[in-house]
Amino acid sequence: MANKFLPFVVEKSTPIHIYATLLSRSKGMKFELIASVFNLVLKVGIGPIREYVKTLEDMSVEALYENLTVQFEDCRIEGEDLEFYLSFARYIEADRVNRTSEELYDLDSKDLLVFLLVMRGHPDWATYTSYPFPLLEETMDKILNNLPNYISFSDTGTPRTFYSYSDLRAFILHETVLSNEKHADPTRAVFAANPNA
Repeated sequence: MANKFLPFVVEKSTPIHIYATLLSRSKGMKFELIASVFNLVLKVGIGPIREYVKTLEDMSVEALYENLTVQFEDCRIEGEDLEFYLSFARYIEADRVNRTSEELYDLDSKDLLVFLLVMRGHPDWATYTSYPFPLLEETMDKILNNLPNYISFSDTGTPRTFYSYSDLRAFILHETVLSNEKHADPTRAVFAANPNA
């Protein structure tokens, strides 16, 4: 039996159709692998990938995806980028319905963020979301350097638990750029673990 690569995807398939099909065939796989294969399909196109897949011996879907990320290494999504996007999962839950297209409502927060990570820079970005992640990435250092202008921390502020430095950073960037609501109350940081983790 020959390898089949996303059999219900055609050249004119929309990004969300490609991603939904990929998710349905990738249960239990790592986000990094799913994101890399999705990125590969968007950048290279389904046709050339299928031609390459035809030259391979039969293998599991996961092994096939691993092979593709090695063969098309320039399309691989780095773990650091993935971690950055996934760190926003708990913060976007409240406003994601207002900030994404209806086509994305069925995705859980992490699947949504993987989709947005790969879609950054894609011409259809605005079709799917109003989240300013590309702007966030461009201005993140400036925002973090000017943190006192955006958010304050106090021993008597609203307690918020942070599980890692990435979680704290995601909270700050969400509050200063992504959120439509600005909170004037100071935050009392409570670390559930070493914040340098």
